Amino acid sequence: MTTLGVDIGSSSIKVLLYNADEARVLSLHSRPLDSRVTNIPAHRYEEDPGRIRELTFEVIREAAVDAQRLNRTIDRIAFTGQMHGGLFVDENFRALTNCITWQDKRCDEQVPDGRKLIDEIRDLVGSDSWDETGGKIFTGFLSATIYWFVKHDRVPEATHKIIGIYEWLASELCGMAFTDPSSASAWGIYSIKLMGWSKEITQALHIQKKWLPEVVPTGARVGRITQAMAQLLGLSNEVEIVSGMGDTQASYLGSGCRADEVLINFGTGSQAMWERDQFARFLETDIRASATGKYLITVPTLSGGQAYALLADLIAETIETFTGQKPDRDAIYRIMNDLALEPQLGEALLVTPYFNGSRTKGEELRASISNISRENFHIRNLIRATLEGMVAEIALPYLQLPKEERKHIGIVASGNGIRRNPALREIAQSVFKLPIRLSNIEEEAALGAAMLCSRRAFVRGTESRPYSLGGS
Repeated sequence: MTTLGVDIGSSSIKVLLYNADEARVLSLHSRPLDSRVTNIPAHRYEEDPGRIRELTFEVIREAAVDAQRLNRTIDRIAFTGQMHGGLFVDENFRALTNCITWQDKRCDEQVPDGRKLIDEIRDLVGSDSWDETGGKIFTGFLSATIYWFVKHDRVPEATHKIIGIYEWLASELCGMAFTDPSSASAWGIYSIKLMGWSKEITQALHIQKKWLPEVVPTGARVGRITQAMAQLLGLSNEVEIVSGMGDTQASYLGSGCRADEVLINFGTGSQAMWERDQFARFLETDIRASATGKYLITVPTLSGGQAYALLADLIAETIETFTGQKPDRDAIYRIMNDLALEPQLGEALLVTPYFNGSRTKGEELRASISNISRENFHIRNLIRATLEGMVAEIALPYLQLPKEERKHIGIVASGNGIRRNPALREIAQSVFKLPIRLSNIEEEAALGAAMLCSRRAFVRGTESRPYSLGGS
């Protein structure tokens, strides 16, 4: 069986061609994502869905050509991608809004009583609902964004469904609107305990049930690609579309992380996650539905790997300001990585990398540098301290767990942010006090989606079979 895993990330699109019978990656195709919408207020983060669609389909066509070259027939396709955000579409899957992503901050806008809109949302929902969904609602979650549209009377009249970015394209391929539990729960309105939309939350936020797509078990075969889409993408009209999963869950699956290991990921954001058989809540974590029918306890961040990128930006700006020369960005990262491995000068600096606030301690928090002295105020110390702060943010909630919950024997490192940075791996190993290894492949999320196509659906024991949506 030959499958395609399609990953629509925050900065790029990847399509991975996979031989499921031999568990072998055949090829990888990618495009940088240049879909950011810029003519909007700075605190809003939107992407042009038409451009995302164009680039995604372009890369799928490229992979289809490669499959023909290799004398392979693509059998199934599954999508993964960035979570929490989404867009409004009409009954023909035409986009009615831009894709509003997890980085959007419109719900931090003030309401007449002086609070942020997100505080109003949380009061409407109530804290008792957080146990159902795995965590409280944050700015950038699709449920909060929908409420913003409702409150401002901005819901497009032709709205048929509201859907996440990767499910939008998967739905268009087979002509049926659907999502999966991992993505639905990331919107803040889906109960992963009861496996259904939360009536209490949707009613509190005035979200109409008809706007929500049907939730299909992760890994279930939804239906065949439409003839029009098959022709457009150069695929057989026998290709089956499989219900995918969020990039967190896909990365976990594709990384080869075992139940006795902790996965740490550093990309645009960062997370630590580990699998648990039963639903449970722990301080400064959230809980997500996994691709195996179990749960992923997750330590999320709002900056993560972006903190290191911001430091690189500062260094590049300083060089250009004083020399008039634009430095090579890759060279800056290479030098930063080397300096982070050198001995520190004086006492260590302390960096708290809350550039976008903290998901668990408060979005209003900001980054800081402390313990500065004449002896330690050096660029190598600042680089090292930034990496240490990034690791501490995902490690401390894990380290404060009860001892019986910390039975892991190692760490799996995924994401280019840690794969290309030996110092970051060294720090993670030291802080977690566990040996570390790199994940099996560089593009874990795309691989996880491709692997899912050839496995039985995991959610609540549902078998992988053609899944009927809405009686169709």
